[in-house]
Amino acid sequence: MACDLSLLVPEFRERVEKLLEGFAGGGPVLRPYYGLRTPQEQARIWRQTRSREEVGRAMDDLRKAGAPTIADILWSVGPQPTNGAKGHLTHQLPMASWHQHGEALDCFVLRQGQAVWDGNDPSYKVYAEAARKFGCDAGYFWRMKDSVHIQLRTASVMAVHRSWAELDRLARKFI
Repeated sequence: MACDLSLLVPEFRERVEKLLEGFAGGGPVLRPYYGLRTPQEQARIWRQTRSREEVGRAMDDLRKAGAPTIADILWSVGPQPTNGAKGHLTHQLPMASWHQHGEALDCFVLRQGQAVWDGNDPSYKVYAEAARKFGCDAGYFWRMKDSVHIQLRTASVMAVHRSWAELDRLARKFI
């Protein structure tokens, strides 16, 4: 999947471009594959590893928190195939990921023409350390490790936007 870096917020895009330029001269080959994504795309990824009951509980919780639009988005994408995924592909519901705000990027390591998805591969640590040098937060260092992921802010979306109701208002532009 190609990734359009021009869709990232300018401050983050500049950091990402410098980061990727640094790898162009040697070291691991990084291939950006996910930047900005819609709440619908986030919902599809979130639902891939969730049961119908988990989806129902999340929708109920979202409605109670004043986010009926996000609940509807979660429902509208329908059941999703797991594609062999083990464990959750994302922990973030739609609009709670910096991907929906143009402030996150996922890159995989490419070695000898093959994608390397093992998050414990040493190249991911090199990527994460470089991201930190450019002032980004790197999922490699999180308790729930996400080696492919970097983002502009260390704060969570909820810490910045404060409520599901506020995120719900933002989600309406995607429907």
